[in-house]
Amino acid sequence: MSFMDAVLFILKGLKKTLQIEIDEWFELLGEEITMTKQAFSQLRQKIKPEAFMQLNDSFISWFYNDDNFK
Repeated sequence: MSFMDAVLFILKGLKKTLQIEIDEWFELLGEEITMTKQAFSQLRQKIKPEAFMQLNDSFISWFYNDDNFK
């Protein structure tokens, strides 16, 4: 799983068990492979929290860039 896929997977949220969500994610991507929940947990630990902080800052800047809201 690439860095971008991992971030998107985390941002989409979980509604089912982690393994089912991982399997459905790879099925959605059309991939023939999958990964274990342990492998995903190791991947997730390598993502720095600052990545999500930067994404949040970018989203906030984009959202408030338009002055036409009440």
